[in-house]
Amino acid sequence: MKLLVMVFFMTLLTNTEAKTLQVGMPHVPERLNHLEIHSLYEYVIFDDLLRPLVKFDTNGEISADLVLKWEIKEDYKKFIFTLKDNQTFSDGTPIIANDVVASLKYLNAGPDIVHGDGKKIKRVSLIDKGHFEIELFESDPFFLTELSSPEYRVAKLDSMEYKVTSGPYVVSEGSAKSGFTLKLNKKYPFPKTVKYDQVHFEGYNVEKPITDELLKKFDVIWPKSTIKKEELARIEKAGFSLYQMNLGFSFWFALNPKNLSLSERESISERVTKYWKGSTFFAENNLIPSSQLFLPYGPGRMNEAEIEAISSKKHASVEIKRTLSVLLPKSVQKEIENSLNAIGAKTKIEYYENFSEYATMIKAKDYDIVFVNNDLSSIDLRSSLIVTFNPSRPLVFVDEKNKQFNELLKSIKTEQNTSLRYQGIKKLGQKVLEDALVVPLYYKMGVVLTKKGIDLSDWNKAGAETFSWKIK
Repeated sequence: MKLLVMVFFMTLLTNTEAKTLQVGMPHVPERLNHLEIHSLYEYVIFDDLLRPLVKFDTNGEISADLVLKWEIKEDYKKFIFTLKDNQTFSDGTPIIANDVVASLKYLNAGPDIVHGDGKKIKRVSLIDKGHFEIELFESDPFFLTELSSPEYRVAKLDSMEYKVTSGPYVVSEGSAKSGFTLKLNKKYPFPKTVKYDQVHFEGYNVEKPITDELLKKFDVIWPKSTIKKEELARIEKAGFSLYQMNLGFSFWFALNPKNLSLSERESISERVTKYWKGSTFFAENNLIPSSQLFLPYGPGRMNEAEIEAISSKKHASVEIKRTLSVLLPKSVQKEIENSLNAIGAKTKIEYYENFSEYATMIKAKDYDIVFVNNDLSSIDLRSSLIVTFNPSRPLVFVDEKNKQFNELLKSIKTEQNTSLRYQGIKKLGQKVLEDALVVPLYYKMGVVLTKKGIDLSDWNKAGAETFSWKIK
């Protein structure tokens, strides 16, 4: 009788008729690796594949997921976790502490990651099948927040093609050309009925407008950053709606202090900023002109008067006689590339396809100027700044000899007093402008395009939640 009830309950949770959600993205990786999360799109896919130990609740606070509870010892240097009972991988095998320890040791032995720092983990110890301990080299009161990132999630290490996973979906099939198809993990503890048994993630050509054929094919479209107002209007006219996310991206030129002197950086910044004054480019492309690194209107941001006090300082104009090496995304708007002519120096431009390729290219070569972006819209920018200034894939270049920057970044990472942390974030924002390390260009708010009948209202607005199983 109990078995019949269980079967009936699982039938309610998943529809008997197979339904596939078709998702279009500007970038789908050629291969999946949860230790290489270089873009929003890889993050979205792994939200569907791997389950975290802890997660953010609807209030933006850390809460339990795979773990039941935790104990903090030695001033945030040791964390003892208790796993929930009866949690399984998609193949039905139990998720026990051995699996968590193995996943974290795999992270620790792997390459540098973007979200957090696996190298801060001194030791991961098994206590018994339901308990494990993480010990850090140094105290870190924010370590728990890192555990929600894809890199720290629990993976089945003998199934690194993710055919067996801890998350709500598993990889069904996939290739570099056709994208990835995920199928529902029926062992996952879904709290509600799931509409889509399968999710197919597919990339589209960002250098061309989205065709009518793709509009018929996709249910959900993540728009490219270069999408113009007229293309957006055409997509809406075709029956798509805009879902506004609690997410915003800042775009900027980063100037490398290893190669460019302060006077050269100041000259580049002033000339490029002057080029954009009065331009209609931003309005035509549904963008907001920016004057600082962070998105405005929040703690740790400068006001207009403070920004003007920095930008109004006069600097001697410097002629740069050598050829500047520049790295731009392949999908960059031509106007952005043209603005480099305002510098008055020769440029040699190379292009990156996505942030995975960017990470490889900047390790191989020191570029003078790069065009990049990141989510800098959160109330507390601490975690976003860790990603932005991560030395394994920096989006803002910092002179390693500059102790003030290093001390600021360290204090932002570890300061528990919210007010003091926001003060540090503001000082950092002022410093990147004063030292001309960035030329802010524009902000773009995050939106997702959904076909009629697709409902994203169950996504958690407190963060940037993207679970496919919550889509109705």
